[in-house]
Order: sequence, then C-alpha cells, then structure tokens
Amino acid sequence: MAGPQETILLADDEPIVLGIAKTILKRNGYRVLSAEDGQKALELFQQEPSVDLVLTDVVMPQLTGPQLVHCIHSINADVRCIYMSGYTHEQINEKGAGDPGCDYLRKPFTADMLLAAVRRQLANC
Repeated sequence: MAGPQETILLADDEPIVLGIAKTILKRNGYRVLSAEDGQKALELFQQEPSVDLVLTDVVMPQLTGPQLVHCIHSINADVRCIYMSGYTHEQINEKGAGDPGCDYLRKPFTADMLLAAVRRQLANC
C-alpha cells in the first residue's frame, strides 16, 4: 500500500502489542523498526537515526519509554513521540513519567486510535 513513508520506531515488551501495532502501521504505509525493550530500541535508533516518530510503551525492561525518549531527544530533539500504556495519563504523570511533548495512547487501542495518534503527532512536525 502506498502511504506516508515516515519511519516509526516501535518499542513494546508485550509481543502481541508489538506485532499488532507493527502490522497496522506497515499496512498503512509506515516503515517500522521494532524492538521488544527500550535498550534494543535505542540501539536501532543509533543505527537508523532517520526516525520520524517513537511509539513506545511506558514500562519496559532495560530502558523505560520515558528514558528511551530522553536518550533519543538528546540525539535529535525533533523526533516526535507517543507513549502507550495500560496506565491512565494521570497515573503516568503521578509516577513522573509524563512528557508534555509526547502524545499518549491508552491500551487497549483500536487500529483507528493508533493511526489517529500517529497522524496527529506527525502532522505536528
């Protein structure tokens, strides 16, 4: 399918979420780099810094989503981000993991919700 062609770095330690999100994004024309934890996602970013958007779970082993985004923003502050979590936005903020520059997608989400969040963030570039 022809589509937007932006590159999305996807990080989630839940294989089902990772697989479903990757499939949805690829079917809608996005180039997807995927990793099962924050450290692997950072390594992918370092190899492929042309990422347009980071779509990451908040709680993961190795590096959390906020830690991953912080590391990426120290390299390229223009990379957009979306946090995914089963926690509410308020719970994430209470834990000190909120980031005003990042969008938030509550799990479970539908394909339409995922695509709308991605389009919204990429439109802000």
